[in-house]
Amino acid sequence: MISIAAVFEGMGWVLVIWAIGVAVLLRAALGGVSRFRLPSLAAFHHDTAGVSYSLSYVLVAPIYLAFLCMVFTSSLILLAKIGTLYAAHAGARSAAVWQSAKPANLRHERVEQSVFTAMAPYVSASARDLATARSAPPATAARQADEFVLAYMLYSTGSKNLQPPIRRPYTRQTPDAGYLLRKYANAASRTKFRIEGQPNQPGGPTIVTVTYRCPIYIPGVNRFLDSDGHWPYEMEITSVATIPNETPATANRTLGINYRSR
Repeated sequence: MISIAAVFEGMGWVLVIWAIGVAVLLRAALGGVSRFRLPSLAAFHHDTAGVSYSLSYVLVAPIYLAFLCMVFTSSLILLAKIGTLYAAHAGARSAAVWQSAKPANLRHERVEQSVFTAMAPYVSASARDLATARSAPPATAARQADEFVLAYMLYSTGSKNLQPPIRRPYTRQTPDAGYLLRKYANAASRTKFRIEGQPNQPGGPTIVTVTYRCPIYIPGVNRFLDSDGHWPYEMEITSVATIPNETPATANRTLGINYRSR
């Protein structure tokens, strides 16, 4: 179970910026509503008083927009933090299941696929984010992305055709394959993970650490949140998941079943 403390771990500056932005926006909105007067459009067009009346709005609008962008960006970062927690737990569960698989590179690939698949819904499909990523996706990511798209399309199409319990006010849309491929590529390019623990000890911990480099494009805020102060501005978000290693307590750590694919 994910605790509230885990969600906000390492998010100190983000929470401060989010709280300041929300407070300023609420204060400005409440103050603007209380003082709002509907000017005459004719007076606004013909009289210079109408121009002076609109001057304050013109001056305040950029500042209001800046705080709005602060809240928007910090909210996306907090959402990405939840994604890293989900990806870390998905990777830990996968590591516990596939730890006895052979060859050894298959274990790593299955954990990798679990982490990237869990992270994909929380990243953007922006080609700009993919172009500014500081590393390329692993070689295995291209095949994994195709499997991700296939699984999504099969599930989404089946869900789309089901009769909903209540009438939807909108038509359900399924994203195209290119959109999904970019999301998976962004997740694979910006996400790293590390597996630790005691895989050969029954009941020992399986620990997976996931780090995601979240892009930041809002001027000013990036100075506080960027990891190294250089373009492209990114914030490293790290989450750790620990689960008990439930490996079979046999001599070879397997269930004694010879799995074969057909």
